[in-house]
Amino acid sequence: MKTVPELVSDWTVELKDRLNAQYKRYTVKSLETFTSDYATKQLKRINDGTEKLTQFVIREGRKYYKLNQQEWRDGEYVDTSVHCFVNKNTGEVHKPASWKSPLKNVRYDLRIIKEREYVYENCDWAGGWLYLRRG
Repeated sequence: MKTVPELVSDWTVELKDRLNAQYKRYTVKSLETFTSDYATKQLKRINDGTEKLTQFVIREGRKYYKLNQQEWRDGEYVDTSVHCFVNKNTGEVHKPASWKSPLKNVRYDLRIIKEREYVYENCDWAGGWLYLRRG
């Protein structure tokens, strides 16, 4: 049986994977609306895996996993923003306040199955899912 911190690690990896997949779907859908040679070439590179899409990676800190967004620049991936923080011990998801720290308000708790399922189904690369829910 896994401990909560081990489960939080697994859930964070799943969140990262879903963000990467969502960004890819978003990019493909956007490119499919165009009939230009550029769009056709981009789609081909995405489909054959040679296109360097924006991606999400996990950085492990003392208290939080930080999900960073990276873009391909000058031949390497570069961190461009912090997408969210996940508390390593509790699974609580926070919107970033800065590069180094999260906002105080907990947006979601990955230990709660219903919230975790909601996060996985609704997370998006732009971060709209991280704004406070009303109601």
